[in-house]
Amino acid sequence: MSFAHVDAKAIIAAVDAELERTRKSFLTTIEANELLDRLGLLKNNPKENGKNLRIVLRTGLVPHAYKLAGDVGQWVIPHSSTRRTLDKPFID
Repeated sequence: MSFAHVDAKAIIAAVDAELERTRKSFLTTIEANELLDRLGLLKNNPKENGKNLRIVLRTGLVPHAYKLAGDVGQWVIPHSSTRRTLDKPFID
């Protein structure tokens, strides 16, 4: 995957708009992946569902996204106005 074609600002804006529309606190990677694929911002390969988004998150292009602690380590993406705090650590 080439990050030269990833528009992080557009991804963040799309997630923020969806959170405002749905009044959710955050999107899971599954929800965000479906949204970004539908909008054409980040294509999804069904054989590697969500892999491109996980790469984007791991590289820090969405700096307010974080992994939940625990065995699963699921990523969540809150509104960009949310800041990571000690109770929402980045775990990789």
